[in-house]
Amino acid sequence: MLDFSPEKMFFIFLIVLMVLGPEKLPEVSRKFGRAMGELRKLSGGFREEMNRAVTDMTNDSGGTSRPAPSEPGITEISPTRSPSTSTDESTGT
Repeated sequence: MLDFSPEKMFFIFLIVLMVLGPEKLPEVSRKFGRAMGELRKLSGGFREEMNRAVTDMTNDSGGTSRPAPSEPGITEISPTRSPSTSTDESTGT
């Protein structure tokens, strides 16, 4: 994801300190921390919901997963044997 070394983090902190000043930095940091906490809650809830949906889908299909038809209204046709590969019962071949 993002690769932040300690030097980069320190550099970013110095820039933020210079832009915001020491008076506003604690307030902005607190708001940023709360926003990150909310984002983690939302992403955790989304992840749980997706896992639950996938689990429900696999349980409903009996453990087998079949891809849905690519277009609505088109049904799948089961494969049939071609005449060249089928055995003729009358000749036994």
